[in-house]
Amino acid sequence: MDEAARAEAWDSYRNMSESYTLEGNDLHWLACALYVACRKSVPTVSKGTVEGNYVSLTRILRCSEQSLIEFFNKMKKWEDMANLPPHFRERTERLERNFTVSAVIFKKYEPIFQDIFKYPQEEQPRQQRGRKQRRQPCTVSEVFHFCWVLFIYAKGLSEDFHAKDFKPSSDPPCVIEKLCSLHDGLVLEAKGIKEHFWKPYIRKLYEKKLLKGKEENLTGFLEPGNFGESFKAINKAYEEYVLSVGNLDERIFLGEDAEEEIGTLSRCLNSGSGTETAERVQMKNILQQHFDKSKALRISTPLTGVRYMKDNSPCVTPVSTATHSLSRLHTMLTGLRNAPSEKLEQILRLAPPSSKKYRICWRRPYRSPFCFWWYSVRRPSIYTS
Repeated sequence: MDEAARAEAWDSYRNMSESYTLEGNDLHWLACALYVACRKSVPTVSKGTVEGNYVSLTRILRCSEQSLIEFFNKMKKWEDMANLPPHFRERTERLERNFTVSAVIFKKYEPIFQDIFKYPQEEQPRQQRGRKQRRQPCTVSEVFHFCWVLFIYAKGLSEDFHAKDFKPSSDPPCVIEKLCSLHDGLVLEAKGIKEHFWKPYIRKLYEKKLLKGKEENLTGFLEPGNFGESFKAINKAYEEYVLSVGNLDERIFLGEDAEEEIGTLSRCLNSGSGTETAERVQMKNILQQHFDKSKALRISTPLTGVRYMKDNSPCVTPVSTATHSLSRLHTMLTGLRNAPSEKLEQILRLAPPSSKKYRICWRRPYRSPFCFWWYSVRRPSIYTS
């Protein structure tokens, strides 16, 4: 980490701790300040700008021993206290939306994987071998990790999702139709993504030497002689992408400590059979509660007014309530001026003269109670004797 980001994060944390009461672990708030400092745009020698300093958000959370869901909750409060610009708030909301979508996809990924391969926890541990021994085939767990990393790397770099140059394939039927029927998928959409996006992108990975195998039919990267190098290359390429863009490292779902790092109480990949245990149901309920409270999946329309409502969080304090109210008031008044709008002025100018007296009489019943309340209640030391 560069010295400028470290100093800026520490100064920001000290200023916030002097102006507000930071409840909870101080290290968690310092992680929020550090993330903001690391995502600032920095000018380059070529008179351009680069966003961020290639510090991993996942590493920041691990060093601060903070779960991902807890980070999102604290980050919203930090944005209000620091009065961060709208583009930074939008970036954080987009990061949370991406995490929410990835969590749902990962929950669906495991049962789909089990329909094709045996359960990863049922495989026998691999025996140690010497350097000169023949390479062994990849295990089910390695295939599970490889498929997920390949997906999140390809998902993050998609640019030609809507290509129109459709060419019917002469290949034999694949397993997509069967999987879609078992897991509520759309067959046409899945096949369209496969033909227009997935195959061209996998071919690009072969051309860049990130995958090794048979390029003519896009196979062979799971063979013993190619899998190890392909797996390392995809992991390295994805890690470089995460550090350059500043996104969340979605390999977090594959870790041994996924429940602590994400904020759930059990692993997304449980041991045992495919049946749901009590711990697995509890994990799903916790994730569902986060999805329900997340603003990323709410419909915010003028009629519902959801953006002005406060989250039903059990951890409500006077400081957080005041911060939330100030933030909502600032959002409501953003872009407004201290005068009637041009449309209202035009309506008043076009109104007949006889309505002027009516408007004055209509305002008086609302003005008098307010003036009486202000003079007698709000300022008793001056206006009462």
